[in-house]
Amino acid sequence: MVASLIEADLSCTSLAEANLWKANLRGADIRAANLRKADFGEADLRGAKLTIEQLSKVKTLFQTILDSELEKEVKQKYPHLLEMPGFPKEEVEE
Repeated sequence: MVASLIEADLSCTSLAEANLWKANLRGADIRAANLRKADFGEADLRGAKLTIEQLSKVKTLFQTILDSELEKEVKQKYPHLLEMPGFPKEEVEE
């Protein structure tokens, strides 16, 4: 089941280790929420209120839809979050 949390007020909540794969969080207020190791793979975070610092603590943003400025920051500061989870580069044989 896919979570639909459009414009939800999740500020100051703990979403630590939450599985939010494919969740629709468009316009959600996630400011000050604990996102440590949360899985946002393929989630829609367009218009969500959150910071790059919060995103730095998530497990993955693989194929997540972000606002263009936030996506640019993630690509610059935390590009590993955009990679497919579960396959650290050093363990993959070429």
